[in-house]
Amino acid sequence: MEKVEEPPVLMQSKIEQLRATRPLSRAASPAGPVKIVAQFTNQIPVVPDTPPPVRDSDTPTKALNGAWEDQPIAPSKENLEAPEEQGSKYVNSYVDITKMSAEELAQWCNTPIPPNVKVLSHIVRRKNGLDALHPQYECHIQFDGINKQFAMSARRRRKTKLSNYIITASKLSKFTEKADIIGKVKANFIGTCFNIYDDGQNPFKKDGHEEDEKAEGSENRKELGTIIYDTNVFGLKGPRKMTIVLPRVVDGKAICFQPSEERDCVQERYHYNSKDPQLLCLRNKAPSWNENTQSYVLNFHGRVSVASVKNFQVEEAVETGEDKDSRVLLQFGRIGDDTFTLDFEHPLTPLQAFAVALTSFDAKLACE
Repeated sequence: MEKVEEPPVLMQSKIEQLRATRPLSRAASPAGPVKIVAQFTNQIPVVPDTPPPVRDSDTPTKALNGAWEDQPIAPSKENLEAPEEQGSKYVNSYVDITKMSAEELAQWCNTPIPPNVKVLSHIVRRKNGLDALHPQYECHIQFDGINKQFAMSARRRRKTKLSNYIITASKLSKFTEKADIIGKVKANFIGTCFNIYDDGQNPFKKDGHEEDEKAEGSENRKELGTIIYDTNVFGLKGPRKMTIVLPRVVDGKAICFQPSEERDCVQERYHYNSKDPQLLCLRNKAPSWNENTQSYVLNFHGRVSVASVKNFQVEEAVETGEDKDSRVLLQFGRIGDDTFTLDFEHPLTPLQAFAVALTSFDAKLACE
C-alpha cells in the first residue's frame, strides 16, 4: 500500500503538540525559579503597613491584625567583622576551666567576668524523643575559635505550672541530684518577667504552692537578677524589648541581694527606683530596619548567621538624649537549627548570661 505524505501544515502541528507535551530539560525548565519565588512569597507575605521580616524555622508565618506575631532580627552586612577586633581578650587568656574541679567550675559560673575579657560560648538545644516538650540546654565555652569545653546545662522542670528552669555545672540526667543545682530561672504566668536565683531556699514559699528545692534550715536564696520583657501582644510594637536588672558589681564582687521581705527583692526595688545605685540596668540594643533585605538587622561581628526572633544584643541602659556609645555586654544568636552563640563580658557572670539566654527560648503569652 502506497504511503500518503501528510501536508506540511499537519506535520508542523504535530511537532508543536509534541513540544507542548514533552517535559523540558532541567536547564530550560522554568519551574525551578518559579518554585523558589513561590516559597519566598509564602514565607514572607506582604502585610499592609508592616514591613515583611525574614523568618526563621521557629517563627510562624501567620499574620494577625495587620502585624507580625514577632519580628526576627538578621545579621547585618557588617557582620563579617571578627570578634577579636573588638579589643577584648578571649576567656582562656585569664582562666582555663578544663582544669577546674566541679566545685571550682560552679564557683566560676557565679563569679563576674573581669573587665576587658570576652567569653565566647555555644549553646546546644537537645529536644529529641520524650524531651521534645522539655528540652535540655548545654553551654560550652569556646577556646581559640575551635575547641569547646562544657560549662553548664539547664532544663525546664516538669509538672510545674510556670516556667521553671534549673541550671547545673554538670551534665543533666535523670540521676541529677538537687545538690548539683547552682541556679534557677523562674517566670511569672504571662512570661514577661523572669527572676534568677542561686540554689538557696525560697523565703516566700507557701505550702502546696511551690516546690522547695532545698532542705529546711538552709539559708535563703540569693537573687542574681531580673529580666523584664515589654508587653507586645501579636508583635504590634515590633521586635522584642527587654530590660535586665542585675546587682551592681563593686571591687569584683556583686552586691548580695538575699531578701526576706518582698519589698527588698530586685524586681520590687527596680520598680520603686529604676536608678537604685545598687542595681545595674541593661537593655537590648534596638535593631535597625534594612530596606535591601527587608528585615531588622544587628551587627553580630560574625558570630550569628541565621535570622531569628531570638537574636539580641544587650548594652548598658542610658537616658534618652545622652550622647553615649554603649558597649555590647552580651549577645545571643542562632547559627543552626538547635545551635546558638552566647558571648558576654564584665560585669555579668556566666550563670547570669546563660539564664538570660534561657528566657529567650521560653514561650511568652504577652510578648508574641
